[in-house]
Amino acid sequence: MLARLSRAGELTSVWVPDEAHEAMRDLIRAREAATKDLR
Repeated sequence: MLARLSRAGELTSVWVPDEAHEAMRDLIRAREAATKDLR
């Protein structure tokens, strides 16, 4: 099934973030949580 979908061009690639991107996302989430707590 995957081979058929691949030949038909119906599969899309998936980007997996590396450690640096995950660390930045964690930092952003923590900042948003802290901002929410201050309000």
